[in-house]
Amino acid sequence: MLNVIFLKLITPLTQVTPPEPVLPRPTIESIQENLSSDGLIPTHWLLIAAGMVLLLLSALSIANWWKHRGENAHPLLVFSNTAQIVGLSYRQRWALLKVARNQSLASPLTLMLCATTFDHHVRGYLESCLSLRRESARRQLQDIRVALFSDPPQAVTA
Repeated sequence: MLNVIFLKLITPLTQVTPPEPVLPRPTIESIQENLSSDGLIPTHWLLIAAGMVLLLLSALSIANWWKHRGENAHPLLVFSNTAQIVGLSYRQRWALLKVARNQSLASPLTLMLCATTFDHHVRGYLESCLSLRRESARRQLQDIRVALFSDPPQAVTA
């Protein structure tokens, strides 16, 4: 009886199953041969069609961008144009940009709207400047204040 049980347990282990056949991987040549066989479209026509679809999608994307290109707000462009109209030099525009960044303003246009706002933020900027740079920055910002508001710089002091 023990012999029968042993044979039933060992028999499945001793039977060797044949390995699964390994199919060869398709190569580019075999794919091209299958695609260009009778009844199917040749490969070069498929590539031309895919290229035309990509070209069409690119053209539509560019047309859509061109149509909507002016809809986004450009505060720095507005600032640059306004500063140019007022007559500020590039160096003065750069100084206003530095003040706006230092004071965490959304746009340097804020500084150009009101003399009180300008004075408040310039005062904060000058306090954060190094003492060597502070005097030249103060003079430059006084010139900007005169150009913007046409009144003497009363409150621009460090």
